[in-house]
Amino acid sequence: MYLVDRGCFLQTNPYEIGSRSIDFGGTILAPQVQARILKLLSFRLRNGFNALVVDPGSGYLTACVSIMTGISGVTIAALPNGDLTKLASKNVENWLNHDNRGHYLGLQLGKQIEFPSDDIQKAWSKRAPYNGIFVRTTDKSVVDKLKRLLKPGGRLVVLEGHDGGKQFLYRFDCLSFGLYQRSHAIIFEDVSSPDKQQPKEPVLPSTLKPTEGNTSQESIDVPSEATLDEYREENIGGYDTEEDFFEYGISVKVDNDTTDMDQLTIQPLQLILIRIMYTFIL
Repeated sequence: MYLVDRGCFLQTNPYEIGSRSIDFGGTILAPQVQARILKLLSFRLRNGFNALVVDPGSGYLTACVSIMTGISGVTIAALPNGDLTKLASKNVENWLNHDNRGHYLGLQLGKQIEFPSDDIQKAWSKRAPYNGIFVRTTDKSVVDKLKRLLKPGGRLVVLEGHDGGKQFLYRFDCLSFGLYQRSHAIIFEDVSSPDKQQPKEPVLPSTLKPTEGNTSQESIDVPSEATLDEYREENIGGYDTEEDFFEYGISVKVDNDTTDMDQLTIQPLQLILIRIMYTFIL
């Protein structure tokens, strides 16, 4: 996230903690929620992979995910309407041009980052299957459709809930086509409520320069390409750690359309016994 300046996506007070409403019914999520979403996606995305971001509206998450998919990958952004698509696309372009960020990261709009202007359903299937998908929705039918766009080993991250109240973040991992592992939900209490949020505002700065006043900040040094490659390899690639494994437990949900199995669950006591047996074997 440190490579993606929120000042390119919000004109006033971009560094405030909390979600913000923007024009055309869009939202930029609270930083702590965005960080958790990106962390969950990072275990399944790396340079050369492809991702789908059903963006809440500002384009910020799309920009962050595009760094994970890298020079050889593609990040597709799907937004709910044409106005938000234009807005998010312009914001991402603004970010790429700021301090020549796009050149150093090897990212270009229309190549590594795409904002399809056609129907959102067509955008979903354009480059399916995906290694990683993010969506914010309360519609379970949308979640079911997106699950089927995952590659084996891919991950769908879902944020459920509205600003100003509880939000639930959970994931589906595709073990094979039709077989999914679902995590327990992480609960967020949003730090801002709709009546305390700033009035809706244009989110495009008038120039590519940092906004004057209390929103300006010093330019961020962009690492060299070699350093970025090392960062992607060490921090973005790879799979879940043992801590992540035990944090969420194991709960495998099987798609009823493809198999009759209902659910597989390994109880905590069984996990303890497995660990003890493994210790004695060693």
